[in-house]
Amino acid sequence: MPIELNIHVASQSKIKSEAVRRAMQEIFPASTLNIQEHDVPSGVSSQPLGYEETAKGAANRLDATRKEIKEEKNIFIVSIENGVRYSEEEKKYYDFVHVMIEKDGVLRQVANDCCQVPNEWMDEIHRLQKNTTNFNTTWGKIAKEKGLAQLDNDPHKEECFGGVSRQEHIRIACIQALSRPAPLIQPKTMKNSARHQSVDLSDDGCSTRWPIFSTGDSSGIMKNYSGKVRFWGDVDPEDKVSRNEVRLNSYKGYSK
Repeated sequence: MPIELNIHVASQSKIKSEAVRRAMQEIFPASTLNIQEHDVPSGVSSQPLGYEETAKGAANRLDATRKEIKEEKNIFIVSIENGVRYSEEEKKYYDFVHVMIEKDGVLRQVANDCCQVPNEWMDEIHRLQKNTTNFNTTWGKIAKEKGLAQLDNDPHKEECFGGVSRQEHIRIACIQALSRPAPLIQPKTMKNSARHQSVDLSDDGCSTRWPIFSTGDSSGIMKNYSGKVRFWGDVDPEDKVSRNEVRLNSYKGYSK
């Protein structure tokens, strides 16, 4: 008889819940999944900036969801928050996803870069956050307004932003978190961390309150010159293409 797993997703976003369902099915193929969505607040801005605010949003969602749960066995709580980080090394902004998964009091968390965000868009968001009372702008909304994305909550799937859906980015991060035996992923174990410092989140301004994670290696998505999606584990060391490189200026519909 299959084991029933009660999975609580700290959001009513279908993108998030479907990503969690797919990840859980892959890790627990013989189990019956009972997925429940929770309408809980992140307590942070509509466009989280930096690791600390993004992780705080995920933690707030997780805490609020935990308070709503009544059952006690075979419970997973999954909280997901996307944010934007700034790489001092590259002088560029990157969207990333932060996933927290709690079971039996053990918390696992992973953060992965998703795609590059144009600097001028983030400059505008910074200005609006500073001067607007009811701020609700995201970089996805800007992308949609400029005709570069069909959906403001999933601009990631457009070719100019990497062509990989937000759901897929979340699914990969969930699998990473579920597959790790230890609560924290140590970046020193990531073979590419020394070669690709810009995608090692713990080395790029992460608050000491969140001594986390990694991005990298087998689950870091990139594109080569032919546009084929592949994984870091398959990358030729001589390949000069950055996984975060987004050629926005060459995109037909792009305008500053």
